[in-house]
Amino acid sequence: QMTPEKEAALKEIQTKLGLQDSVAESVIKGLVDKNVVGNLQALHAQGLLSIAKLREMKASGIDIDSVMKKEARETLYKKEVETLLSNGQGLFDREEVLVSIPAELGIEEKTAKRFVDASVKGKL
Repeated sequence: QMTPEKEAALKEIQTKLGLQDSVAESVIKGLVDKNVVGNLQALHAQGLLSIAKLREMKASGIDIDSVMKKEARETLYKKEVETLLSNGQGLFDREEVLVSIPAELGIEEKTAKRFVDASVKGKL
């Protein structure tokens, strides 16, 4: 998140460089996206990347689609489905798993259903 001090410092740099607001915003977005990608990679490497973490990032205004490749989002979704199906609780929230999570990750519902079907068949 951008603190007021950081905003003021960036505005000062923008003024010194004579950048238009749109150009400055584009540069800042690029830097923020680069930082987010680094954080995502670190979380993934540590095995801490989860749907919950992505929801937090999305809630804070980060466009997940622009900083995480579709394949990586699909892999995370598959991992989440596997966890839900094998956690021993016997609970399956159809709306959450087949509609909400895929929508948040930018995965088509038919693709999500295919992943779930394949996971279920693998468990039988």
